Order: sequence, then C-alpha cells, then structure tokens
Amino acid sequence: MAVASFQRRMQIVIDAPVDKVFECLAEPARWPELGWAEEVRMTLDGSVRVGTTFEQKVTVRGQYGKTTGWAKYEVTEFVPNRRLAWEGDMGGLRYLNFIDVEADPAGTRIRTGYEYLEAPVSALPLKLLVTLTGALVAPVMWLVYRIWGERTFRRRLEERLRSMRGGAS
Repeated sequence: MAVASFQRRMQIVIDAPVDKVFECLAEPARWPELGWAEEVRMTLDGSVRVGTTFEQKVTVRGQYGKTTGWAKYEVTEFVPNRRLAWEGDMGGLRYLNFIDVEADPAGTRIRTGYEYLEAPVSALPLKLLVTLTGALVAPVMWLVYRIWGERTFRRRLEERLRSMRGGAS
C-alpha cells in the first residue's frame, strides 16, 4: 500500500573533491559524526556494496515523550563517487534514502534525501499521521530543514573532511 508522497530533499555544494566527499558519506558507521544517526551497527564486515545491511538507532520525539528503536537498511545501489541508495524499514514504514554526488565548478554537489515507499495495513494509523502531519507541517519542516539541517550538515561534513586531511584547512 503506497503512502502519500512524503519526502525530504537537500542539496549543497561543498569545496572538496568528489572522491573525498563520497568516501566520507558512503560509510554508514561514521554517520553519527555527521549528525545523521545516533548510532549505526553494520551487519556485514568490509566495504559497503549492494546488499550490505546495517541498522540505525532512531529516536522520535513527540508530544508524549520519545521513542527509540532500530531501523533496518539494505544498500540497493552503490556507484563509487556517484551514488549510494538504501531502503529501510522502521515500524512498518518502508522508505528509500539516497546520496548523489557530482563534480561542480565550486567542488562537489551533494543531493540527499528520502521518500516513503509503502506501509502495511497494520501501520495505517501511522500512515495517516505521516500523511496528514506531512501535509500540515511540510512547509514549516522544509524551512527548518533548509536553515538548520543544511547548515549543520555542511559544518559537520567540512569538519569530517578536515579530519580526513589530518587537520589541514
């Protein structure tokens, strides 16, 4: 059963080579350094590739407190220095996540985001909540994400890239 379109996208350009940016972003175990995850557990040793699975600790904060759980993912696309995509399941909601990188005159253009793919009938109340909430708060969330999310992501990615270069600016 398809969920009404609910997605989030972000695009930034960063002054760094494509290969270094992709190397930094294509390591789920290091996403906590970028603020993308509280914790990540890799379930397959070695390099990330199609079929790699991992779990990400997710905390959802709401009116009645917070709930923490583990989302399960599988890498569905891996094109070095170009694209990483993975599908996940959290509480019955399936969604697609992606990172695309490409050369830009100013360095590297990064596009990242996610979209919901489906929800089982048992997740119908959650589906309705996501759909209605998304429709009502999407403009506000878009603005918050654009202002806070992009700035935070850029700052943490730049810090990670500097640490990869051994602290050089």
